Amino acid sequence: MDAACRALPEVEKKRYETHQNRIEDEGYRNFLKPIWRELADPAQPSLRILDYGCGPNPVLAQILEGHGHHVQVYDPFFAPQQPQGKFDLIVCTEAIEHFYKPRKEIENMEALLDQKSSVGKIWVMTQIFEKPKFSRWWYVRDFTHVCFFSEKALGRLSTRIVLKR
Repeated sequence: MDAACRALPEVEKKRYETHQNRIEDEGYRNFLKPIWRELADPAQPSLRILDYGCGPNPVLAQILEGHGHHVQVYDPFFAPQQPQGKFDLIVCTEAIEHFYKPRKEIENMEALLDQKSSVGKIWVMTQIFEKPKFSRWWYVRDFTHVCFFSEKALGRLSTRIVLKR
């Protein structure tokens, strides 16, 4: 999105504060299940995880901590302190579409990933862009969604991260 078209930071933050994501919300926990179900195994060793773009209510971090993992959160509005250390896993759930500079953010995540970790993954969850449906797509109507990714683009991104390891 062109910088001139972006919302002011205080307007953007106010929009995020309307999110009703709560740990008590079973529907939201189930929405996050594709990310946390693999990490819920009691035999899974404790991982260092970064929830990148956690928003005002870091529900995923709470769930992962409940399964014995060490989780830090980062969000430019709600947890702006820079993450400390390296991470086995970085999760970016419904946040990548908010990045004004996606390359810079992805490079930042890569720099925080422990290249020696046996896990060493960045998990991204976002809606997939499909060109023929773009004008009717509900996702594009959220003014805080400023970049979109096709399946092909996400495939290239995952290949890039894997090849750099």
